[in-house]
Parts: sequence; C-alpha cells; structure tokens
Amino acid sequence: MYKTVRFQNFKSLKDFTIHLRTVNVLVGPNNAGKSTVLDAFRVMGAAHALATRRLPHNIEVNNKIVFGYELPQSLIPISLTNVHSDYQSDQETFVVFSLENGNELRLDFHDNRRCILTFDSRQRTATTRDFARNFPESIYSFPTLGPLEEEEELLTDKYVEESAGTRRSHRIFRNIWYRWSNIFPIFQNLVHQTWEGMTIRYLLLRPR
Repeated sequence: MYKTVRFQNFKSLKDFTIHLRTVNVLVGPNNAGKSTVLDAFRVMGAAHALATRRLPHNIEVNNKIVFGYELPQSLIPISLTNVHSDYQSDQETFVVFSLENGNELRLDFHDNRRCILTFDSRQRTATTRDFARNFPESIYSFPTLGPLEEEEELLTDKYVEESAGTRRSHRIFRNIWYRWSNIFPIFQNLVHQTWEGMTIRYLLLRPR
C-alpha cells in the first residue's frame, strides 16, 4: 500500500506531500490541485504497468545516467506541456510514491516531454518479477466523470487505446465498449445491480 506521495514542482503543487490511508477522499475548491494529484496517479499507473513488462536499463538524462524506465510518449496519459510549477523548467520536477514496505518509486519530468521512472528498493530489483514483488501496488485510474456524447463517430483503434482511461474517456464511451464487447455484459450487469431504474444495452457503432 502507498504510504505517502510527495510532489515537487509538479503543475500546481510546488512542494506538497499527501499521507494516504486505506480510503482517501480529495475535496476542495476549483484549482486546489485535486486533478493534479489524480494526474500523478495516472502517470504512475502507466509507469508501473510498463515496469512489470520490461527490464530497467540505463537512461541518459541531462548528461547523467540513471537506471530505470523511460515512458514512451504514447503511454503517458496526461499532457506534459507546462508540467513544471510556474513554468520553472530549470528546477527538478518529480513525484515520489513511498510504500509501506519502505520502497519508493519516483517519476521525474524533463523538458515538458520526458517522463522517467526510477526506484529505490531494499531488495534486489533486476527483473520484472523482482519489480512486481518489491512494488506490489497496482493502480487503475477511473476516468473523470462527464456527459456522454450524443453521437460518436467510429474512431481509430490507436486513438481509442491512447484515450481510454484519460479525461477524454466519457467522450468515446461507445467506442471503448465497441472494442471491449466481450466484457460488456459484466459492466451491464454491474450497472443494473447498483443503479436502480437504470438500463444499458450494447449498441453497435457503424462508420459514416
């Protein structure tokens, strides 16, 4: 379980640490930083998934070598434009996730385009199995709630894959389920059981 998350020069959070419990609720006025916190978890979710599939390697950053993972831009679920607080790109921009087992994961952001995941563990971390054992917490970010589009065009597989789970999800709701039709009955059953009076059915999209 994650114990703390520290933000440094990350968007609206210049120097901020949150202490996590089993259940955590973010409340506050607009521009308080709630979405910024969730954005960090979205990036860590993508980074964690990558690290469980690939081996860490040496990466050159600002004429230094670090050991970890560089996220391909296609996997970064948020925009890195102006990711630095007050546009201060000359200062370190990072988010550190500390686990209860004492291990840490760190996301570093460079030049509004690069995201590097590094780790600090008390145990050997050289393989994907090591990583999964030392950093057992998985992250899934539910998309931000929003109104569904009344009409949707059939979008490309690549666009839907990159947009599912992001803030655009509610705008491509039908496109997502068109591609995940095999598990739609599970979602349908969940809606019917938990939302009294609500019904939902599968609708096939057709290109215009």
